[in-house]
Amino acid sequence: MLGALLARRKARTGSSCLNSREIDKFLKDWRDDAVFIYPGSTSVSGEHKGKRSIRRWWMTFYEQFPESHFTTKGIYIRNIMSFLPSNQMAIEWEVDVKNIHGNRFQNHGVSIVTIRNGKITRFEDYIFDLETLGKAWSSNQTMPPTSSAGG
Repeated sequence: MLGALLARRKARTGSSCLNSREIDKFLKDWRDDAVFIYPGSTSVSGEHKGKRSIRRWWMTFYEQFPESHFTTKGIYIRNIMSFLPSNQMAIEWEVDVKNIHGNRFQNHGVSIVTIRNGKITRFEDYIFDLETLGKAWSSNQTMPPTSSAGG
């Protein structure tokens, strides 16, 4: 159970680090050879290997989205009774971003995180609205004005 409690606490701390843009603190608990997988068909989609590559990915994210806020909705631990610092968890989240063109987007997803000996070895994002994902990362996407309901 101790390992599961530590994993849950690290997940909450990680979300806080992403919101405060403390990427080095966020990556502190990642192995040097960790893998991050980002979905979709954007220029940043795919598999990113190694802590340096993952750090570059997050710096690109922060450039594309000068405003971003992640909200953790739930943390699910595979082996809740584990005393070991190795486990797998699913983190359900929502994100609100404003891209460099001033357009605001919301999305939600789940990240599957594998931890071995207290360090993240694999982090795979599953994002529910890939169309919005593509628009948010688009280099010149403009959104139509929002109309009010009933009008």
